[in-house]
Amino acid sequence: MDREEVKERFLRGEIDVLICTDAAAEGLNLQTAGLLVIRDLLETRARSAGEGALFWPVLREVASLVEERGQVLAGGLPVGVLRAVAGELLFPCPVPAAGDRTAVPVPRVLARAAVDAASRLADGLKVRKSELRVDTVLARLQREIEARWRQIRQTSYSL
Repeated sequence: MDREEVKERFLRGEIDVLICTDAAAEGLNLQTAGLLVIRDLLETRARSAGEGALFWPVLREVASLVEERGQVLAGGLPVGVLRAVAGELLFPCPVPAAGDRTAVPVPRVLARAAVDAASRLADGLKVRKSELRVDTVLARLQREIEARWRQIRQTSYSL
């Protein structure tokens, strides 16, 4: 079975666990894409929840949305970052030639991974779970995305 067939079967849910190795840059790119997706989904849900929204109820809403749908639409994703990672994603990611931001349909598998990443990131913050606000997690996500984006650019320059 070739790599593309494995990806397709994984996305269709025919494969539950996928253990793989690849270049460090590719792993970094996939992680960055997941962080971008969860940031967008959290921002969208937090706006409807109102200012000062608590993180965990909003994350539960996002997780529920992910489980209800085969894919979710992540909008407002930076085109420059997507261009850098598009070829290494587990799903087709058309990147527009013009504009700074775009919307991308994200398959459930990546959205689930993004929810898990946000949960782990929030667990690592030194704030009581009952007091953790979405804006606190979004600020931390933004710093993480910026750090990873710097690493991606450094990796691509050194190749």
